[in-house]
Amino acid sequence: MMETAKGARRTDENRLADSGRRRLIVSYRHNLYTEGYWVGVVGSCNGLLCTTNVAGDVFLFNLTTGESKRIPGVLDLLTLGSERVRVCGFGFGFHAITDDYRLVALVMGDVLNASVYSLKTDSWKRVGDSRYEYDDDDTSYDGLLVNGAIHWVARHREDGRRVVVAFDLTTEQFFDMAFPDEADECPHRVRGFQLHKLNGRLCMVYSCFEKHGDFWVMNEYGVASSWIRIRISVRYRAMKPLCSVRNEEETLMELNGQLVLYNFRNDVSTSLVLKDAEMPCVMAADTYIESLISPNSYGRA
Repeated sequence: MMETAKGARRTDENRLADSGRRRLIVSYRHNLYTEGYWVGVVGSCNGLLCTTNVAGDVFLFNLTTGESKRIPGVLDLLTLGSERVRVCGFGFGFHAITDDYRLVALVMGDVLNASVYSLKTDSWKRVGDSRYEYDDDDTSYDGLLVNGAIHWVARHREDGRRVVVAFDLTTEQFFDMAFPDEADECPHRVRGFQLHKLNGRLCMVYSCFEKHGDFWVMNEYGVASSWIRIRISVRYRAMKPLCSVRNEEETLMELNGQLVLYNFRNDVSTSLVLKDAEMPCVMAADTYIESLISPNSYGRA
């Protein structure tokens, strides 16, 4: 759980059953972030947490050891030759084939392209352009790692068609996946969509600042016909599935700024109150698995 105003806190899932003897919440603060300013969680993978701040910096944290690393060269992404570009979002993940952590910057110029940072080499490289031009109003969120690729919602500039655009960490190429047709029928003036992961599957929720009572799950990765609509009894303006328990019957979610345990079998939701936790007015939640991996020396002797 990332506290966006005052620092970071980690939850140790292994201690849930033993919370009577050990603290469930561990405060984590870092002087690289200024109190009271926005902090964004890009993602968490294999023991490292990737965050951004209001100044455009990107950091990797190991919340277990307290180590941190500022990713170099981020601002250099904005000066790609004479082309005027902007970074629309980041994606963070682990690439098992090369045994490397990767940070992908989605860069918007005349076309959409990607720059990839390798933690092993501590360097960036520009790896290629997409085949299409995209409007950038839908690509302003950070990407999601699923099935070895980073995913964003984007919209083709030529025909206005929304797609899920993915960047494969192995081939370092873009590819598109179909958007659920009925999702684009949202009646609200400002339409917004965000991608998350539910039980290992790609899912899409609305983020148009109006209330919704449904979201979408892709049951078979890459298969357009496998998108299904899931209806829930709680209407939301913001929702993020985090993890599931009890044979996937219950899911921990960030729902309208609160932590909620939702039971899909009986459509019952329970708001969670974490003991000894001073909850902020603005919160972003993510899952985290503890490790001893060092962001400063990974892959280097």
